[in-house]
Amino acid sequence: MKSNPKKTVMNKPVTTHFSIFAKLDVKTSSSWTTIQEVVDFLELIMTGPAVIRLEEAAYNISATINIHLPYSITLQGMSYGTAAIATATGLTGKPVFKCLSKSYFKMLNFDATTLKQRGKMPSFFSVAEHTMK
Repeated sequence: MKSNPKKTVMNKPVTTHFSIFAKLDVKTSSSWTTIQEVVDFLELIMTGPAVIRLEEAAYNISATINIHLPYSITLQGMSYGTAAIATATGLTGKPVFKCLSKSYFKMLNFDATTLKQRGKMPSFFSVAEHTMK
């Protein structure tokens, strides 16, 4: 497989690709510390399905994460109930994830209790129909 050095991540040329299947960890001591960072990274170099594993922590999301990737992704906790996706005030009345491509969520807790405004709770997912190439 040829690499494409014209793409960059953090102003550095990308010379490697993930093929067929990739596992990417999001945690305080890895290359990606937020879900948005790893989704942005995959938008640049994704060449196959990927699993994004979330460390045992709470991930506070304050803006909708748009998932529009060429292949499917799975966001999952390291074990059942150890990772939580929590909403912040910026999401009042908005979805946490806008899934425009195949997206799977496993072994995660979803918590919207941080938003106290009645009638304006976010939906966790906004799913759009898509066509696979």
